Amino acid sequence: MTKTSDKLALIALVWLALSMFDGGGNPFAPAPIDAPGLNVLIVEETEARHTLPFAQVVAMGSVEWKEYVKAKSGEWRQYDSEADLKNDDAKWRQAFARPRTSLPWLVVSNGKTGSEGPLPANLDALLSEIKKYGE
Repeated sequence: MTKTSDKLALIALVWLALSMFDGGGNPFAPAPIDAPGLNVLIVEETEARHTLPFAQVVAMGSVEWKEYVKAKSGEWRQYDSEADLKNDDAKWRQAFARPRTSLPWLVVSNGKTGSEGPLPANLDALLSEIKKYGE
């Protein structure tokens, strides 16, 4: 190979590697909520709330993250894992139907990228995760 073709191959390889990741670092992951704007969903087992660490319960109930989402003209929902969403918007029904490996579960999206996983351990970590997609 020539130096020019080596450089082009390297550029193509770097582009391919970078294009495989979204803003959250998840390979090939589309936005978990396919709707514009900041959207936050928490799914929990309300009957098991008393078994969660106190800091996590405080984080779920905090108005601080809810006010942040509202200030960004976003929306949020918090549901029990057995909730009936038949009367809610399709975006929330679709997000709620996504697979979960534990509870409580957090889904954050801005329509372009996002994340989902176990609810962070405290309010600071929850706010940090939400703010990644609200800026």
